[in-house]
Amino acid sequence: MKRILLVLSVLFILGMSGFTARAGTYEDFLKDNNADEVLNSLPDNAKSTLKDIGIESFDFNNLNKLSFKSILSSVLNSASVQSKTPFKTFSAIIAVLLLYSVLYGVKTTLEGALQPVLSLSVTLCISCALLIPLSSFITSVVDVVRISSDFMIAYVPLMVFAMGLSGQPVSGSAYSAVMIFTGQAVGNISSKVIAPFIKIFLAISISSAISPNVNLSGIVRFISKYTKVLLVFSMSIFTGILSIKQVVSQGADSISSRAVRLSLSSFVPIVGSALSEAYRTVQGSVGLLKSGIGLISLIALAAVYMPVILQCLFWMVSLGFAKCIGEVLNLREPCVLLESVYSVVSTLFAIILSFSLIFIISTSLILLLGGGS
Repeated sequence: MKRILLVLSVLFILGMSGFTARAGTYEDFLKDNNADEVLNSLPDNAKSTLKDIGIESFDFNNLNKLSFKSILSSVLNSASVQSKTPFKTFSAIIAVLLLYSVLYGVKTTLEGALQPVLSLSVTLCISCALLIPLSSFITSVVDVVRISSDFMIAYVPLMVFAMGLSGQPVSGSAYSAVMIFTGQAVGNISSKVIAPFIKIFLAISISSAISPNVNLSGIVRFISKYTKVLLVFSMSIFTGILSIKQVVSQGADSISSRAVRLSLSSFVPIVGSALSEAYRTVQGSVGLLKSGIGLISLIALAAVYMPVILQCLFWMVSLGFAKCIGEVLNLREPCVLLESVYSVVSTLFAIILSFSLIFIISTSLILLLGGGS
């Protein structure tokens, strides 16, 4: 009987060693699970950014290619591209403001009905300069959110499989349920709620400046303020629920993992302690795989969101600076318009950050909580 147990134990060790070697080989795991297809779901500009910084697959070794110089160069290149439209629009707005300032300076000749017509014309010119590029930008934000949702839905099964191999089946199941639901919800909300909401908000903001007899600035401030409050509240609820689920799941995984090691060490004669250490080695090996997949997915998400985040920042800087110039020139109507549109863009910026942080925080929690060993 002891000989049979000894033979079975040796075979088990050999099997565990072979499994460890295979689990620790990124190429085999990534090929078997079609991991390259996940990265291929990213847009071309994101894939180009990842390639520029040395990441072409989920292989953990790609992280060794990262350098501060390549990352900074990628950010600067993206900033250069994304700044063109906001600054071009800014130049047009400044030209209109200066022309209006010159005409406003000779207001003694513009008494009567002509002066309100001039103010309305200037406001309409600035509105037209802003409306088309901002509408296009809102559409691109919705596309980015949808792409990131599709990426997360494709990435989750890969991560869950790696978590199962590393001794976290309960955590993987909880993470999968939360993230697939979240990815689908974010994709639907962005296209069916956020896009029309922001466009309506933009229309109200422009109307508040065009129609001096209808003061909608209070509505604009109300929408901007409480949309941000709602986003903060939603993010807090999401983070809290996910954290609680992962902590509970990690506890269950840790107990099951320790029970397996204790059983191997106590009930398998002669080589029980060796089997226990072999099991720990398997978990450590696949845990490295899980960390590589998680870290590269975070970098991929940053590459997806970086262009729209940078362009949104440039829009905010451009509108804020244009409003300052309008105030210096004492031009009330254009400043009201620019302030209202700035509220729209700042709200959109808060929405972009919230959606990106949902995916980044969820993945970071999985990596920080470790793996049930």
